[in-house]
Amino acid sequence: LYEESIRIPMIYRWPGGLSPREVDTQVTSLVDVMPTALSLAAVDIPESVQGTDVSEVVLGVKQATGENAAFIETTTAQVGMRTLTHLYGVKKAMESDRTTTVIDDRFMFFDLVRDPLQTNNLAASSDSDPTASSLRERLLEWDRETKWL
Repeated sequence: LYEESIRIPMIYRWPGGLSPREVDTQVTSLVDVMPTALSLAAVDIPESVQGTDVSEVVLGVKQATGENAAFIETTTAQVGMRTLTHLYGVKKAMESDRTTTVIDDRFMFFDLVRDPLQTNNLAASSDSDPTASSLRERLLEWDRETKWL
């Protein structure tokens, strides 16, 4: 759940359809590609799609849309939520039946504005931090709703 492994530029290219531009106000992930591409092609997005349509951001209509966050799962049973300014992570244990259990719901919390290199894990002192509490609650909710594959 470190920036070096999760912060990867998203590039959309559509000659004649998109003007070249750089956006640093929207957090996206691969699950956002399908709904965005469908929207740009004027095709209905199925209700079952988990990603966010960021076509208005890609087109320059908006600076950000949706939850403006990405959820991350690692092969080492860590899950995290990355926003523009923070990263929150929990650690899980994988059971033999491929179910998981949260074993540390305050595994990591970084303020990426003040600490872009993630050298100061604020998780131990984050109990009274409203941002940490909000991210923790949202991440645990997402984790309960999302099956481990």
